[in-house]
Amino acid sequence: MIEQTTLHGRLYVSKIGETSISSRPIAPKFVQFGPVRHIHLFVLSDTEAWIEDIRTHHWYHYQGRPLCLQPETEPPTLSMPSITYYYGQAIYEQTKHLYFVRNLPIVTGTEIPDTQTLELPITLQKFDYNQTFTYPEELRFILSGFPASYVDRYKRPIRRLEGRTYPTAIEKVTTTMKDLPPTTYPIVVNLRNTPYAVADLEPHHTEQDLQFYEGLPGYYEEETPRGGRHKLLSLTHPTYKFRYSEGLEIINESMVTFYGINPKWISNAPEPIDLRGLTPIGGTESHSYTKQATLHQPNVTDAVEQLEQKAKETFSGGKDLAARLLQSDPDRSHGEFVALQTVYQKDIAPYASQFPDSDLPWIVTAYADIPYREKHDTLRAGLPYLVYLANIIINRKRKKEVGEQWQSP
Repeated sequence: MIEQTTLHGRLYVSKIGETSISSRPIAPKFVQFGPVRHIHLFVLSDTEAWIEDIRTHHWYHYQGRPLCLQPETEPPTLSMPSITYYYGQAIYEQTKHLYFVRNLPIVTGTEIPDTQTLELPITLQKFDYNQTFTYPEELRFILSGFPASYVDRYKRPIRRLEGRTYPTAIEKVTTTMKDLPPTTYPIVVNLRNTPYAVADLEPHHTEQDLQFYEGLPGYYEEETPRGGRHKLLSLTHPTYKFRYSEGLEIINESMVTFYGINPKWISNAPEPIDLRGLTPIGGTESHSYTKQATLHQPNVTDAVEQLEQKAKETFSGGKDLAARLLQSDPDRSHGEFVALQTVYQKDIAPYASQFPDSDLPWIVTAYADIPYREKHDTLRAGLPYLVYLANIIINRKRKKEVGEQWQSP
């Protein structure tokens, strides 16, 4: 999907995946626009829309999921204002995209869209839930000082403006939970630099996970839409994400979505808990295939130059892809993890055996060249933050490879 939301505004290309939406700005000169239809678009919901062709005055009614053309031909009486677009199909990076733009494009292509189906512009889709989310006043009060925003089905912090849905970064949010009335969106709260954490019990938890979870003292508890449970905790020490098991994580220094489903206020002053005995997420397990990075920074300049040369020779886009993924991710920590994982899998893993195991996390970090922020100066297990993440990624890859090896006939 290629979209321009305002006259003379930037073009964005977006893609909806199973679990995420990616969006990035593009230059019109690289887009091959097909024939134009000038339309009025009326969006009733994510599953219903009307289009009027301005030239012919023909009306088209789309309904369902996906949006399909309906037999009605009589123009409706619609109370909401329309949005005027130039609509058609374009080719960008050798891929077909519907386009909805506000400025008349220069047509250089011949592709036309299928009139039997319609995909709404990304920003005009709500991506909300089929329920209204409400919260106890005690929870609103205790979290009232922390940045919070609505979050859509793709776990993106969002802002709604004039009927459009725009993703935002939790670091840019100026609202708090008390500023957000009940809607069909749940609320995400930034717990970074706070004494709070959330115990996240997954639907696939074990009985042991459940016993540990229920033994945790907390302020508040709720259910999640997929059958899990959340509990708001008080901490004795600041932590990052910790894992009790595959079915239970303790989340802090991150944004957390609250749902308010079957809420239960437990205590105004629960006993703070100490998480230092738990395992950091992705931390090194005691398996023979787990390798530990050297704690002292090695000289990896030559290794990085070799890998960059290999990427040029193979026309790899790993580094560019990683940069785009990081830029479009509203959760900076998650984006950095994905960026490191991307460059490792695409540009480094095929040549990993050429470098010392203990140097490899440092090589991945230097090669990725992620923009600096203060968190990178903090240590995890004695390693700089990004090197620690790279070590996790490499060991997870090795674990998978060893698992596949053992499963081989």
